[in-house]
Amino acid sequence: MFDNETRLAEQVFGDADLGDQRLERRLVEIAAQTLRAPAGTITTVFTGAAEREAVYRFVENPRARAESVLAAQLRATARLAGSEPYIFVPVDGSSLTVTDRSKAREVGTVGTYSKRARGLIVVSALAVTREGTPLGLSGQKWWSRDPAAKSPKNELFHSIEVIDEVIGLMRQHAPETRVWLQMDRLYDAQLILEHLDAKDVWFTVRGSRSRRLHDPSTSERKYSHEVLAKQPLLGLHAIEIKENGRLRAATLELRTLRTTISAKRKSKTRCPINVTYVDVRERRRNGLRWTLITNRLVQTFEQALEVVTGYTTRWRIEEFHRAWKDGACHVEDTQLRSREAIIKWATILAAVAVRATRLAYLAREKPELPASEEFSPAELTATALLSDQPDLDINSLTLANTVDLIARLGGYTGKSSGGPPGPTTLARGLRRVADSSKLLKTLANNPKALRRM
Repeated sequence: MFDNETRLAEQVFGDADLGDQRLERRLVEIAAQTLRAPAGTITTVFTGAAEREAVYRFVENPRARAESVLAAQLRATARLAGSEPYIFVPVDGSSLTVTDRSKAREVGTVGTYSKRARGLIVVSALAVTREGTPLGLSGQKWWSRDPAAKSPKNELFHSIEVIDEVIGLMRQHAPETRVWLQMDRLYDAQLILEHLDAKDVWFTVRGSRSRRLHDPSTSERKYSHEVLAKQPLLGLHAIEIKENGRLRAATLELRTLRTTISAKRKSKTRCPINVTYVDVRERRRNGLRWTLITNRLVQTFEQALEVVTGYTTRWRIEEFHRAWKDGACHVEDTQLRSREAIIKWATILAAVAVRATRLAYLAREKPELPASEEFSPAELTATALLSDQPDLDINSLTLANTVDLIARLGGYTGKSSGGPPGPTTLARGLRRVADSSKLLKTLANNPKALRRM
């Protein structure tokens, strides 16, 4: 019988095409163990010498290509999204910094050039349901920076490749599901807006500047921020905002403007693009302020609120990056030297980070879900025993109860510590639960050993 981690690993990587069934089985085994005991280094995840050697051979094997491992994960996400009428897809960039003082590893510069940090740059796209639940990675692109190239457009070009990858996979594996891209201020650029306008895809981009409006009927120049500020109030929306590690209540004013922007090219010509501006402004001094640009038609308060809700799913990809780099996985701790091996190992850890982010979100937003939807009976039994509650009825556990118990095993001290459990303490607790559930299953299969105790 498969345990929960093996089922998850099979779901994410089971159809990987590595050209050898032995390699494909090994990938699922590696992913399952990494889900049980996430860490940044192979030596921490795999404790047996023979087991570690097998994993090192896999990540260094040129036949098991990193892009094939990633492709399996992306296909799995697209299939999961097939039951949704549309999904939000936040896109964001990050960097993985590794120690490379001798410059012997196959990486480039990251961050500011003055700090001379080394690593790889990555743009990721995360599929999120309408309710905000993370489904998985839906696109990803890795590269290393050329020391001679200082233009920020590098990331924009790679982001376009990720966007096209997301659209292509969804059309192939979930043709009835629409994609709604969500992007931050970096992507308020001519290159991105023109590309998105030419695609059959919805988008929301946070504006970074006041753009000139396109009005051929007059020579008067009008700009988006000035016109938007004069629009009537559409409605108010209450929301919780995370600030300095804590959630606080905020009341937002919503205004909209349907218009045509005049995006300037490098030459003197301009490209008109039909968009809707949604102005989001908090009712307090120096409060939150977003200017969102979308190609959705917004005529009602509910439609404007849908745009705002979609943009807030960008927090899911930020949570994913934190879980991947600092919380659940510590991917930057890797000691692998080749670029291919680093990306391959990071891709496996990305599946772990998605699970930790998903559990943290569901426990916060859907606390009454049955725990059995995300955890196996062995995991629930181990959680009860480790929490010194052996008589706990595991069939009555909700997701919120279980996540709280597991996070406390990982060092969570309650909401007084800054809010609900996050991926970091949850991942630590999951490791203890995984080890204990494995032991319970071993003892159940070996009753003689149990009687000797």
